[in-house]
Amino acid sequence: MSLITYQQARPWAKSIKERTLIRDRRGVMPPWYIEKTIGIQHYKNDPSLSDLELAKIAKWADTGAKEGDPKDLPPPVPLIDGTKWTLGEPDLIVSTPEVTVKAGVPDWWGELAPAPTGLTEDRWVKSVEMREVNDIPPDTGGGRATVGARYVFSSHDLDHHRSRSASRAGRGRRRGQRNLAHP
Repeated sequence: MSLITYQQARPWAKSIKERTLIRDRRGVMPPWYIEKTIGIQHYKNDPSLSDLELAKIAKWADTGAKEGDPKDLPPPVPLIDGTKWTLGEPDLIVSTPEVTVKAGVPDWWGELAPAPTGLTEDRWVKSVEMREVNDIPPDTGGGRATVGARYVFSSHDLDHHRSRSASRAGRGRRRGQRNLAHP
C-alpha cells in the first residue's frame, strides 16, 4: 500500500502511530530492525525516527490526523522505476536458475548453481547490476497484496550479503565478495 500522499496515509493514522512506536521489533515503521543499545550505534543514512519525530506522529494521530498546509510540503521524492536499468542498458543479462525453498523452514544460505552466459571469449566487466524478479501481479480482488514475487532474497540481502564469482570452463573460479554492512 502506498503512503505517499496525505489522502493515502490519513486512514492509517492510528496504525502508523502504533507501528512507529514499536521501534526495534518486527513490524516497525520504517522497517529498520536495529537494537540501538547493542553494538554499532550510528549508521549512515539511518532511517530511524527520533523521539521528537515519534512524539509528533503520535500527537498527529491522537488529535485527528489533520492535514497540514500543502505549501509547507517538501518537493516530492522522485520514485525509482523498478522496470528500468539504473546503470544503462546492459550488454548481457544473465538469469540465475530458480531455487525452491520449503515453507516454514529456516532461512536458506547457499550458493546458486552456475548460470551460463553464452559467451565464447573473455570480456571485461565495467559494471554489474543485480535485479529481483517481481512477476506476480498485485492483487486487485481485495485479498492480500504481495510486495514481492518468487525470489528468495531481498534487495537488502543483495547489497549486504552478496558474493559473486566468475569461472571459465577448464579454469578455476575467481571469487569476490562485497560487504556493505554500513553503506
